Amino acid sequence: MVGLGTWLIPNDDAERVCTDALNLGYRHIDTAQIYQNEEGVGNALVSSSIAREDIFITTKMWPGMYGDETFQTFSGAIEACEQSLKLLQLNEIDLYLIHNPFATNSRVELWEAMVELKKQGKVKHIGVSNYNVKHIKEIEDAQLEMPVANQIEIHPYHMIPDALEVYMNNHNILPIAYSTLAPLPNWREGSRWNSKPEAMKNDPSIPFLEVAELSLIHI
Repeated sequence: MVGLGTWLIPNDDAERVCTDALNLGYRHIDTAQIYQNEEGVGNALVSSSIAREDIFITTKMWPGMYGDETFQTFSGAIEACEQSLKLLQLNEIDLYLIHNPFATNSRVELWEAMVELKKQGKVKHIGVSNYNVKHIKEIEDAQLEMPVANQIEIHPYHMIPDALEVYMNNHNILPIAYSTLAPLPNWREGSRWNSKPEAMKNDPSIPFLEVAELSLIHI
C-alpha cells in the first residue's frame, strides 16, 4: 500500500492535502505527534465520505530527542496517544509507532505503554520507527509483545542493513518505507537529511535511474 506522508505539511494545509489525497485514491495516511498536523488530518477524515474502515491511519508518539531535557514516560505516552485520538477524531488508531529510539533509559517502559494502549483498544497495531536490532532486541529480551512493523528510510541510497533485515524477517516485523523518493527532490539539500549520492549532488543533471542502477549493482 502506498501512503501519504504528511511530514512538513502545516496543520492549516493538512485537511486540504489529505482530502485531495483521499479523493485521488489514497487509503493510508501517515502523521505524527511531532508533525503538529494531526488536527488537520482528523478534519479531513471527518469530512470524507469514505468509510472509516477503508482508511488506514498511522501516527507516532514522540519519545524525545537527543538534547531534550526530558524524555517521554509511561503515563506521558498514554496521554500522547489520547491526545492524538482527540486531534484525529478517532476512537482507534490503526498503527501507532514510537517515532525514534532516542529515549535510551525508557525504551522498554515506553513499549510497555504501547502494549497497554493496545490492550485498552485505543490502537489496533503497535510498532516502532527508526529502530535497529539493538533497540528491538530490548523488547524481545523483556518478553513483551513484538512490534508488527518498523518504519525506516528506504530507497536505493539507504537500504536496510543486512542484520536488521534478517532480524525483522525472523520476527515477522514488517518494514514500512519512508522518504522513498528522497533522492529526487531538492528539499533536503543543504541539510543532514540530504540522501542524494555525491554524484547527484555534484551534477544535478545526472538521471536518477542511471545512478540508482549503478548503486544497485553494489547492494
